[in-house]
Amino acid sequence: MRIDFPRAWGLFAPRALALSALLLLSSTACDDGFEAHPGSDAHGDSLTDLMDAELLDDSKLDGAHDSEEDTFVPPQFYPPRTDDFACNTAKRVAACDSALLHDGAPIPSDPSDLLTLVNRWYAAPDDFPVPAGSVWTPCDGTEPGFTHNLVCVPSTYSNGPKPLRADAWETQSPADIPLTYDGLPIGSRGVVGFRGLLEAARIEGGFEILVTSGFRSFQTQTELHEYYVQAELNGGLSEAEARIYASTYSARPGHSEHQLGVTADLIYRRNGALYPGLDEAMGDSDEFQWVMANAHRFGIVLTYGQSKVATTQYVYEPWHFRYVGVQAANEMRRCDLNTEEFLDARYGLEPLPAYEGDYVILWSDARFVEHLTLPPGSKAAPGEHLVKTWRVQNNGTTNWWNLKLVNVGGDLSPVETDVYCVLAGETVDLSVELDAPATPGFANGLWQLQDETGLVFGDVLQLSLSVE
Repeated sequence: MRIDFPRAWGLFAPRALALSALLLLSSTACDDGFEAHPGSDAHGDSLTDLMDAELLDDSKLDGAHDSEEDTFVPPQFYPPRTDDFACNTAKRVAACDSALLHDGAPIPSDPSDLLTLVNRWYAAPDDFPVPAGSVWTPCDGTEPGFTHNLVCVPSTYSNGPKPLRADAWETQSPADIPLTYDGLPIGSRGVVGFRGLLEAARIEGGFEILVTSGFRSFQTQTELHEYYVQAELNGGLSEAEARIYASTYSARPGHSEHQLGVTADLIYRRNGALYPGLDEAMGDSDEFQWVMANAHRFGIVLTYGQSKVATTQYVYEPWHFRYVGVQAANEMRRCDLNTEEFLDARYGLEPLPAYEGDYVILWSDARFVEHLTLPPGSKAAPGEHLVKTWRVQNNGTTNWWNLKLVNVGGDLSPVETDVYCVLAGETVDLSVELDAPATPGFANGLWQLQDETGLVFGDVLQLSLSVE
């Protein structure tokens, strides 16, 4: 689950201040061949380990894979969609022909099932897979006296001692599924799971990607969640507000996918330097672009996507990946459904009920990027037919779904344009068609996006003309 605050949210300053005192400690070798931070209790994802591994930082390392040579970059175009399919979960579910969605499966009673649903509403048992109150992990190097299926990730693939479930770390590639739905080879060297993914990242992409957080017991998640609640309290929030804010980026005990043991937060090392925290910018790196393009080959999916905030009710986490098995991962990606959407449909569940913290994590915004046609000061003949195009980014956390680009001022024709679907984070080229005024002179027009309630938002888009 997420361990940092969106940097744009001023109310999250207490967490940033709380973490600013923590330094990312260099690892030292343990007797068992794995690494732990000095002073760590070697419980794998202990609270100290998690804090060390997941500092918030506004910086980003220089790209090791960036070319120093100037190369020709062809112009990019971002045409708007002509329907709302990508924004409409119900339509995507209806169009998905996956057998996993239509086999009438009940919600698993066994939490070790790879398709167990854990979210804001459904929880894992307190005593799975270790007894309630225990912080034991296999990275301790001790025998616990109870049955488990956890392993310690080798230090070459982890940032400190990190446990995962054995099948999520390494499973033999299925012989009956040689290729992904889009024609990519399944697994690498006969292995799927996180080991296969991380090995392939090094072999195929030259990327050093590491597990920085894996299995967390119910007790560890309790301690972590309460740490964040306290940080919010220290920042001046009330008890109720602190719990709401903390629960938008840290799951309550029992409701974290990390407790299942099949989920890992990933980080990367470049030129010997570890990326200095977990933040949304990681999703734009070459390393994580590779992971997102290849994870389904290894039975792995991204849970908290940028366009899925309203669905999951958690902030965007480009580092949080879950092993669900090769078949499910491919069906989820092919149908553009994340675990929340896919498992709700599989088990015949309604979407999550409204969440009291939505006001913290959901907002609509639009950022002007550039003028593509008719830049300021353009000239037009009287009555000339014009097409004005702006490049705009959806820099909010909600998808633009069945909106309109409407005229909000000026003396140009008040035309409007339908905007069917733009996912959070996407860039789109939006246009209006109109005729220049019949009378010479200066003319100006202003447009903004408008939602179905009539609310306008985002940057104002301007067209100014000299008609002559």
